[in-house]
Amino acid sequence: MEVTKLQSPIHRQLHNLRWLLVVGIGSGVAIAMLVGYGLARRALRPVASLTAAAKEMQSQPTGTLPTNFGVEDELTDLAETFNSLLQRLREALQRERRFRADAAHNMFTSLTAIQSELDVTLRNPRSKDEYREALRAVLRYTETLSSLLDELMTLSRIEARDEPPAPSPLDMKSRAEDRVNRVRRRAEAQGVEVAWEEADRVEIPVSSEDFDLVLDHLLDNALKYTPEGETISVLVSRDGDEGILRVSDSGIGFASEEAECLFDRFYRTGAAEQHANGGGLGLPIVKAIAESYGGTVSARSSGREEGSTFEVRFPLHQDS
Repeated sequence: MEVTKLQSPIHRQLHNLRWLLVVGIGSGVAIAMLVGYGLARRALRPVASLTAAAKEMQSQPTGTLPTNFGVEDELTDLAETFNSLLQRLREALQRERRFRADAAHNMFTSLTAIQSELDVTLRNPRSKDEYREALRAVLRYTETLSSLLDELMTLSRIEARDEPPAPSPLDMKSRAEDRVNRVRRRAEAQGVEVAWEEADRVEIPVSSEDFDLVLDHLLDNALKYTPEGETISVLVSRDGDEGILRVSDSGIGFASEEAECLFDRFYRTGAAEQHANGGGLGLPIVKAIAESYGGTVSARSSGREEGSTFEVRFPLHQDS
């Protein structure tokens, strides 16, 4: 009997303790769930902001993703990386729009000139010599248009490369000397001297076709703007782990602020427009080829009427 009386309070205490444990555990779980939910919402708030901003940009692609989340973390780095990527995409789209507009304008100009020449010629009967002169004018405009289309195709082909070709090493010296000899007759007809500066053998991993395009465009550019009686010089050299091709002339030159723009598609300085016809794609082709091999291009001049120097640098060894 005494044992039963002693066990009764213990049972009651155990019973109460069991309920306290149930209530405590339940309360703890509930509090943990609430705290976890709050922390999860706080942690995912930047993700929600990024998602909302991305949805808004579908209809208005001029915005940026938010980066101010109150703390610098991986999401901030991710948002900044995406903003940088979006900016480059916008710049690429703008360049593509300008490219299409400029290409259409240049082609439309030649086509309009051809149509105008034909309209005037066919309006009234003309002599044989007048018809011949009209056809020569149409031929000039057609050649200009054909040259523009050819350069557009060349530039598009180069820019569409997934990776540059991997040819056998090319001897810059012998290849450049050969191209210089090919252009000397044209230069002599214009009263311009092309000077070849002797150089050591320099080998670069560039295809002969691409190298010819680079040098031919640089020589063509120099011949267009170098006056009679002046000189164009071509130099091949080595600087560390780079092969250098340099073409200098004593032509119209350019202002220092125009140096970077010279390699933009369809860009031509005012002086260039006055001196010779052109599509403004030769130097962009040179730049595209050089960069496809990991090289660089640069242009410098002391000013207008002070001549120009164009330099192309190719790495001597391509990265695998």
